[in-house]
Amino acid sequence: MHKDELRQLLTDCAAERLAILQRHEASARVVSNYDFNNTYQYVIAREETHLAWLQNALAEFGVALPAPAPVQADPEAPKGKKLLPSSF
Repeated sequence: MHKDELRQLLTDCAAERLAILQRHEASARVVSNYDFNNTYQYVIAREETHLAWLQNALAEFGVALPAPAPVQADPEAPKGKKLLPSSF
């Protein structure tokens, strides 16, 4: 793999991971059930570690983190309803 190909691969991976991280952060703000929210916090911490690894690899190329890739819209909590774990 050439240097330019590796840099592009790392940039694409970082953009996707950043989008996924932001999606999970938005979901964690909506979920009030402790068991699910606690799981989201674990997942978010792991994704932040992965993103830090990618950021360090990109820094070796002198490249900053890219903008996040587009993902689905942030979830919204139903208004006036009690949220059930099965909703998630």
